[in-house]
Formats: sequence, structure tokens, C-alpha cells
Amino acid sequence: MPSTVEKQIWYEVFDEASKIFRGINSRSGEEWGRVKVSLAAKIARILTKYFYTIDYIALSDLSGGECETSVNGSFDIDLVIKVRSPAEAYALATLEEIIDNAVKEAFFTTVNYEEYRRLLEHYQRGLKHNVVEMHINDVYALRLSKGLECPPIELYNSSSG
Repeated sequence: MPSTVEKQIWYEVFDEASKIFRGINSRSGEEWGRVKVSLAAKIARILTKYFYTIDYIALSDLSGGECETSVNGSFDIDLVIKVRSPAEAYALATLEEIIDNAVKEAFFTTVNYEEYRRLLEHYQRGLKHNVVEMHINDVYALRLSKGLECPPIELYNSSSG
């Protein structure tokens, strides 16, 4: 049974994702890059509201290769998160599936059938598996994201205010 905080986070992510998905122009592939960054930023804002020892959150393309912000890329949202508290790191890890399910539910209840059919051609992998993945205190992911062709997009940094 999900806790009250888990339910609250699910509803907040679902609400924000629904708003973002309602604003999609499915004809524009470039807009998917904006959608991905906007959604990642909203998730980061929600997480920092509940977890006080988060030092850093970035959106990173951990699959390597080209930057995945066009319609040809997948819709994977890889969040690299650095957190000080082991207890909060564990709690964050348990939220990954909850957040992923909220994003998928928002997508399926917001996007109309024609857009859904077209988008599935491009995002089949992401929709069948996890869309949102959180790499928490993963030194390898942090190092990898900084060495990739596409630098990570910093969403939150406690040291920069």
C-alpha cells in the first residue's frame, strides 16, 4: 500500500505531466525535446519539495550517441541524482516506479488516439519499459553523463541556490 507521500507525489507528477502532454503539437518532433526537459524539470521540482538532502539533479542521455531530443530519439528520461542521506536515497529509489507510472498514465489519458498511434511508432521502447529512470548516487552514471557528447541538463543544484 503506497504511503500518503507516495500518493501525493504520484498525483503531482500525473498532474504536471498531463498539463505538459495537453500542450503537445504532435506534428513537431523538436517539441518533444522541450516536453522531455519540461517534464524532467517538473519531476525535479517535486522531488526537491519532499527530499531535503538532494544536492544535484540532472537530465542526462545515458544511452550515448545522439542527443535524444528529436522525434527520432526515445522518450527516456534519465535523471542523475546526488543525495546526501542514505535513507532519502533509499526512499527515492522506491519512488522510481511510482513516478514512471504517473507519467505513463498521464500520457495515455491525455494524448488522443491519433497522436498516440503516431507517437507509439517513435516511443515504443520507452512506453513499454521505464520512461523515467532515476540513477541515485550512481557515481558511474554521474561520470558517464559528464563525458557524453550531450552534456547533462542541470535541473537542480543545492550549491547554486
